[in-house]
This record gives sequence, C-alpha cells and structure tokens, in this order.
Amino acid sequence: MNENLCIQVKQMALKGSECTGPGDNGSRDDSAGEKATSVCQVSRFWFRFDSNNWQLNPFHQVNDKCTATLECTIANQDAEINGLLNHEEILRHQVEKMEQSIEELQGHLKALKKHNNALESAMKQSKIAFECEENAVQKVLETVAAVALKYDNMASTIGNGMDEAADQDKKDVLI
Repeated sequence: MNENLCIQVKQMALKGSECTGPGDNGSRDDSAGEKATSVCQVSRFWFRFDSNNWQLNPFHQVNDKCTATLECTIANQDAEINGLLNHEEILRHQVEKMEQSIEELQGHLKALKKHNNALESAMKQSKIAFECEENAVQKVLETVAAVALKYDNMASTIGNGMDEAADQDKKDVLI
C-alpha cells in the first residue's frame, strides 16, 4: 500500500512542472499553479516521510525482531501450557485410579476386620470350650484316680483275703 501511494505521489510530481518554492508557479495560470504547488508540497512531504521512514527502518527491524521473539515466546508458552494441561489430565486420571484403589482397599479392610472379629469370636468360643473340656478331663482324671485307689484298696483287701485263706488252707491241710 505504501508503494502504491509512493508511485502515485511521484507520478503527480512528474505531471506537474518543477517548482522552486511554495507559491511560485512561474508563468502558469492560477489553477495549474495551485495544482503544481500542491504536487510539489506532497512530493516534498513524501520525500521527508520517506527519509524519516528510512531513519526509522532500524527501529522497524528491532520491532520485527521483538515481535518475532514475542511470538516465539508465546508459542513456547502455549506449548508449555498444553503440556501442563496434558500432565494435569494424566495426574487427574492417576488420582481417580488411586481413589478407586483406596476404595477397594477400604472394602478389603472392612472385610478383613469382619473376618478378624469372627475369628476372635470363634477363638473365644474355642477357649471356653477348651476350658470346659479341660475341666471335664480333670474331673475324669480325679474320678479315675479315686476309682484306681478304690481298686487298689479292693485288690489289696482281696489279695490279703486270699493270702489269709491260703494260709488257712495250709493250716487246715497240715492239721
């Protein structure tokens, strides 16, 4: 667009006659002179604008470099943000899996506690039953010991009675 404007201004300057200064139109009539003066003013303005633009060219280059750097930085930050968002999604998925695992473990723990309570109850009942059986065995042992003592006494009495009867028989036979 600037190039088109520049070409148009230069064409206008070439169509008009040369001018030596503002208001100097030589031998032309007033309308042609005004036109030539306007063209000269535009031409001078364009020359100054073009000179200023030439002087500003290093600033445009720096501006272009800064813009390119900023665009690159923004692109890098966008890529980093996308990477972080992807990482966040991965972490969110892992947290969901961990929460499911925790729920499963809590279910297993609840079942283990219930099983443990059942085992403790069975163990208490077994202990009570063992104590009852131990008491019963103790009574049987005491009874066996009492019966054995009676049998020993009876055997001893029977043995003594037999010994006495044998001695008596011997005496009777000898007599």
